Amino acid sequence: MYNANRLANKAEKAERDGRRFDAQSYWAQAEVKADSVISQHPNSGWVDDALLIKSKALIIRGSCAEAIPNLERILFSSTDADPVEQANLLLGGCYSELGDPEAVIRYVEPVTTSPNLERRVTAQALYGSALNRLGRYQEALDVLTNLDDPQLDGERAIALAGSGRIGAAIDLADSLIARRDTMVAWDSVLAAVALHDLSTASGLTDELAAQDSILPERRAKYYLDDGWRWVPVDPAYAIVRFELAAQDSVARQNGGTARVEWARIELSWVRTTGELVPILPVLEPAMASGGADALLARRLTETIQRVRSTADTLTTESPNGDLEQFFLAETARDSLGAPELARAFFQRLADDWPDSPYAPKALLVMAMLDADNAHVYRQYLAYVYPDSPYLSYLEGGATSSLRSLEDSLQAYAFSRVVRRGQDVRQRQGRQRRARADVDDLNLEDEPPE
Repeated sequence: MYNANRLANKAEKAERDGRRFDAQSYWAQAEVKADSVISQHPNSGWVDDALLIKSKALIIRGSCAEAIPNLERILFSSTDADPVEQANLLLGGCYSELGDPEAVIRYVEPVTTSPNLERRVTAQALYGSALNRLGRYQEALDVLTNLDDPQLDGERAIALAGSGRIGAAIDLADSLIARRDTMVAWDSVLAAVALHDLSTASGLTDELAAQDSILPERRAKYYLDDGWRWVPVDPAYAIVRFELAAQDSVARQNGGTARVEWARIELSWVRTTGELVPILPVLEPAMASGGADALLARRLTETIQRVRSTADTLTTESPNGDLEQFFLAETARDSLGAPELARAFFQRLADDWPDSPYAPKALLVMAMLDADNAHVYRQYLAYVYPDSPYLSYLEGGATSSLRSLEDSLQAYAFSRVVRRGQDVRQRQGRQRRARADVDDLNLEDEPPE
């Protein structure tokens, strides 16, 4: 235990001196000595101290999850207030890193009144930060205001903004930008400001994005988050922010996400297939961004192309044209998120295939997509299709005819999926054969011209 303490002291001194490599080496050696005490002398009065040293060593090398059981063991077994207090503080720090603010509060709250000044201040800092994460901004501000530590100015800015003191929060944020404080959780500051003033949050976003030292992905993330905040309020302005997020080709990940979000808003406004065309260039760079957004961009692109092709070729003479039109409308609504285009497709089904048994269902769907005029569609349904099973169901009657229609629709949908899979496999087979033909060519065997 003597050696474990000696090595731990050397590790802490190396940390204070900025010698990180030496500190890690000393902590690793201290952990070995502490492990020896824990395993060979489990009933010793030094076990709690050994567990603390081992836990600190684990935390230093980024293994909080491994340290937690050792620290909790101290809480359950120790009767000494000092190691318990240290364990609580270390647990609070670990759970802060793991993103569990409620656990942070549970462990550090007893230490916020510790007679040990250093521990008390550390506990209060963790406590205030956790309150911020939980959105309890005024409580966080009450705690953080009493702590005279410039490193907590970022947390104070979050608490000020979240509690509605936007002017004071922006003043503090400006000073943090001026001194290039790299420890500030700017995402949280911006989100707290946006709770009360979206325009001010956008202004601060622009200020942060204008810094020369900012990485492209970080700049894109600021604009992406800002765009998301504007979507429910002003989708057109959200697109402006998404465009800014996507303008730097280096920011592939967040830029790709921004392009997908931009395309989704545009799709929600589309009324005709022609309006789908300008969306394709928005999605094209996103397909090379990598990750889930690249897959989503590719899927949207393929769906747009399929919808356009089907809409251009589908006529009243097409086999099962009414069913194909119905599924085309559903694809626009569900896969593209284009309700206006879907309503136009359902309207075409009702207009061009009025004798289809699914024309009444199309009218019902249009009533759902156009709530302001729902009564018009339902009146038309009752007037033109008084014997439709869909009208009977709407009026409270369940009929076998309705089940038969729905079963037929599902069966046809299944056959379309099978047919499309076969088409894809045939296309892939043709591509493989074409590649094989090219590989088999030996240009040296070609006769000279």
